Amino acid sequence: MNAESRRRQSTAERRLRSSPGLNWLPGRQEDIPATVHAIAAALDECRVRRIDAAALLDGTGLSANEVASPSIYVNRSQEQHCFRNLLRASRSASIGLAIGSRLHVSTLGLAGYAMLISGSVIQAFGCMSQFPLFMGLYFDVHVRASAEGMTVSIARYNGEPDIEAYQTDMCLSSLRLIVSDLVGRAVWPDQLNLVRRPARYAADYVRHFGCRARFNANENSLVFTSISGLEMPRLANEVSFNALHQQCEALERQWAAMIGTRFADRARELMVRDLSRFKSMTALAGALHMTERTLRRRLEKDGMSFHSLLEEVRYEAATRLLNDGSLTVAAIAEQLGYSEPRSFRHAFRRWTGRAPRAIDGSPDR
Repeated sequence: MNAESRRRQSTAERRLRSSPGLNWLPGRQEDIPATVHAIAAALDECRVRRIDAAALLDGTGLSANEVASPSIYVNRSQEQHCFRNLLRASRSASIGLAIGSRLHVSTLGLAGYAMLISGSVIQAFGCMSQFPLFMGLYFDVHVRASAEGMTVSIARYNGEPDIEAYQTDMCLSSLRLIVSDLVGRAVWPDQLNLVRRPARYAADYVRHFGCRARFNANENSLVFTSISGLEMPRLANEVSFNALHQQCEALERQWAAMIGTRFADRARELMVRDLSRFKSMTALAGALHMTERTLRRRLEKDGMSFHSLLEEVRYEAATRLLNDGSLTVAAIAEQLGYSEPRSFRHAFRRWTGRAPRAIDGSPDR
């Protein structure tokens, strides 16, 4: 390893050590947003194993069609409920390994594409330390490089304890795949370290990773000797990486801010995305993975009722849509979730004392 390589390695490792990680995440799991990629991967695995999708999604408030929607809101409580269903329906304690083998770097969204165009494997894993929330990670991910090779470790689990083993298996399996995605060829670890005691399905680890598994270890990690971490992804592009990295920084801050906001504000954001769907308390409670009673209580804590929140969101949307000038009152009423234009006209008069088209001077159509 030459002087320039050692300098790059040292700089990358300092950045990783300075990353905040996931241990700061406050609140309950239902307050933390999640991505849908792992749920989608679980659905794919269910199709292969002929497990009914309804069994996987039971109790999550989600449908198979919704999982593919770009506007769907998912929280960590829903995601982890799905994982429990998968363990129960598959009757396979090691199924996390199979799910992880479906989670390529592309399932990490924009941050995953930033990894693909980064300057080195080490720099790519820096993204995982810097954007854990946006990537939907439940662990802090760290990489150590030396003359002997590279070690990728996970620590400080930030999920529900009863499925930690499943999450560990899924994460390590995905990380093996991501290393291969970055290098551009299949890369297998020489050793798998696991903090847990020997599992009943220990042989599954050997088959899946192609190496021996060491239990009761000091960390959960994959040890690679065939790569150094300084390998450059084939699509590396410094200018594009810097631009995409900035976007990911902004999105990570945005996701972090969502956790710190009032519950009513998060509920409002969901309603704004699809008013025609979330005009009912039942639909909103289902999407937020809670009962109507819990939804009502949490809104009341923020000084809000469901009806007042719905009225507020509808009024703001109506004002914006009316200013467009190209939509009919009937079309606007439909977007706001009203069953007929007359109901919207009555509501608008109640809000403003005027007919809907009076706001911009055009005739009411």
